[in-house]
Amino acid sequence: MTDQLLQGESSRTNTTELQTGHADEQLNLSLYSLQGPYLARGLKAADGSPISAAPAANEIESKERADQGKKPADPFDTAASWLQKHRDDMWLVVSGASYHLNQDVHHNQRNWGLGLEIKLDRDHSVVFGQYRNSIDNESHYGGMTWMPWHLGPVSMGGMFGIIDGYRPLHGKPIPMVMPFASIENKNVGINIMAMPPIGDLSAVVGAQVKFKF
Repeated sequence: MTDQLLQGESSRTNTTELQTGHADEQLNLSLYSLQGPYLARGLKAADGSPISAAPAANEIESKERADQGKKPADPFDTAASWLQKHRDDMWLVVSGASYHLNQDVHHNQRNWGLGLEIKLDRDHSVVFGQYRNSIDNESHYGGMTWMPWHLGPVSMGGMFGIIDGYRPLHGKPIPMVMPFASIENKNVGINIMAMPPIGDLSAVVGAQVKFKF
């Protein structure tokens, strides 16, 4: 009888140990699934054997790496890289005098302002800036120049973009298309443009001086 009691107690003890070991292993696997392969690599099963990385976790880790590679580029970093690429082709532009074809009406002909010109190649440039316009309002402009004709230091073509500050549309941006020419040497240049009439404003010829950075 005593032997039977001892055997029964031993059997219950072994069953409890097996259940405890199985529960420990399930706990470790649950922690692994929650925390990922970094935690699971440091855990061991109840029998002392290491827990290997599960295929699902490897897939998650691979997906995370793929997602990191698909992150969109920071627009500020992109702009900075673009400016760095064209840093040797930048000009500081100073707007100055203009002449209006209709001299019977008062116009402001001292159009001071600052801008930037960035040459993309021999024929194309990006331009933007601000100046005091013909009706003493602040104007801002932005666009591109295309000058395919060259004769020594002179380049000729057109300027295309948008401009604001004039009476049409109550100062809101309007399209801008005008003849454009540039005379420049290595470090200094002059831009000359002819702006057509805008609303009741006279056509005007303007000049800018520019300096290479």
